[in-house]
Amino acid sequence: MASNIVAESDDEQKSSTYEDRDREDSSQSLSDTGDDLSDSESDSDEEQGASAVKQEPCRYYNSGKCKYGKKCKYLHVCKYHFKGKCKKGSDCPRRHSAASQSDSSSDEDDRGGRRTASPTETHDKPYQWQLNSGESWRDIANDHVLEAQYSLPGARGIKIYNTIYGAIVIDFNKMRIHKKKIRVQRKSFDDCGQETEWLWYYHGNNGWIEYGQKDSKGSATSLKSCDIEKEYQKKPKNFPKFTAGQTQYEINFKEMQQINLASGHKRRVVRRPKFTALQVKTGKTNLTSSSQQQHVSPGGTKPVWQFEGDSGKWYEFKYRFATDTESSVSSKEIEAKYQANPAGSMTFKAGKYQYMLNFSDMTQTNLASNKIRRIQRTMV
Repeated sequence: MASNIVAESDDEQKSSTYEDRDREDSSQSLSDTGDDLSDSESDSDEEQGASAVKQEPCRYYNSGKCKYGKKCKYLHVCKYHFKGKCKKGSDCPRRHSAASQSDSSSDEDDRGGRRTASPTETHDKPYQWQLNSGESWRDIANDHVLEAQYSLPGARGIKIYNTIYGAIVIDFNKMRIHKKKIRVQRKSFDDCGQETEWLWYYHGNNGWIEYGQKDSKGSATSLKSCDIEKEYQKKPKNFPKFTAGQTQYEINFKEMQQINLASGHKRRVVRRPKFTALQVKTGKTNLTSSSQQQHVSPGGTKPVWQFEGDSGKWYEFKYRFATDTESSVSSKEIEAKYQANPAGSMTFKAGKYQYMLNFSDMTQTNLASNKIRRIQRTMV
């Protein structure tokens, strides 16, 4: 599904409770409406639960709510594939095999739940963003742009235009679609040779800081992102403790807060994936051509490149003539370089200093001092 994207940053958000509770990579669920159940067998036949499996698809399995699971007497297969006309192929969430209900498949699959990736299916990246209005999960095209925005700790959401459901707003903090009965999920895969690396951030006085990195005063926390992730995976109800300087803190995973144990002061915490740009390929995952279609919106929306200042605010890359911070590149020129190679980098000058932009990890580095700032690509 082609889509145009507008990002919403944390700077637009005033005070609210931070609720990033994604224990796993998938989203919180909304209600599932299911398919129409009026075109198949009677309720009384289904409720008998006979032992012999009849050679026709179970309509309750296809609607996502068969209560008999492996004991159902009807086939738990895709009704469209059974008739020889399923258009979704390997992306179909229902079985395409008419094997016995007593095989090794999970109960969730037998009852019509979300099917996990087949062991024989391979993927070119460790994630896939999907939408579901109650029928099946559908991939969001060019979701590397969505993933890049989600990886920024200050991004609270994103707006996508021209999906099959129209314009939608994804709330990253709650992992849900604003004001629509559509579910969203970030599905993860481990068969592409690359696992998702999760990073942890707290909101400091001058913006978001990754755990283990130095703040503006040169102080760093005793725990790094990888340490916190291990604790989170072991037991999300834990309260891992750490120090920064002479002060002791703890993290409340449930509330996603950092607490100063001496003063009781709380700060927001987020868990976000480390974004790794994909290699440009031909065919299905040609990011250059597909991103060119997605990034230039026919509705007047355009991509803008920004860097994070010392105050935590974001500023657009612009020419600045006759000043100490005169820049040699504009946002438009950066976009052209990004379109040519989303996994590449470029250099530019501002005043007397030379910098490098790295699109893979979305950073700007001062080549003289090695100071690193975050950059982002948003739509305005």
